[in-house]
Amino acid sequence: MALTPRLLRPAPLRRTGESDETKRARLTYQSRKRGTLESDLLLSTFAAAHLPGMDGAQLDEYDRFLDENDWDIYYWATQQRRRRRRPQGHGVYAPAARPVTRARAARLAGVEHGGTEWEWRARVQTLGVE
Repeated sequence: MALTPRLLRPAPLRRTGESDETKRARLTYQSRKRGTLESDLLLSTFAAAHLPGMDGAQLDEYDRFLDENDWDIYYWATQQRRRRRRPQGHGVYAPAARPVTRARAARLAGVEHGGTEWEWRARVQTLGVE
């Protein structure tokens, strides 16, 4: 049996017999106490403006909406697409942004700041400058 995202996601807790007033109070709290500050601000502002006027069916729908992932709600509300960062180069050994010249090697080696000629040569050799 192959695992699918649907199988990995736990089912949300469904409350039965909850009055509209109790549900409204719970949804207000859940709108304020999310996992991210961005979602807290978006949802608490929405809840303060719209929860008092919602009927039972709308409260149920908003309850199901709050079961979604915080970042999915944030990107949906702000109409931004989730962007994946692509790594540049291949990590630590990525090529330098600009080539090392003798003058730059001297600055990196500290010759301008009192480094000796021996230190300068050792550091230039380490940097691989010819």
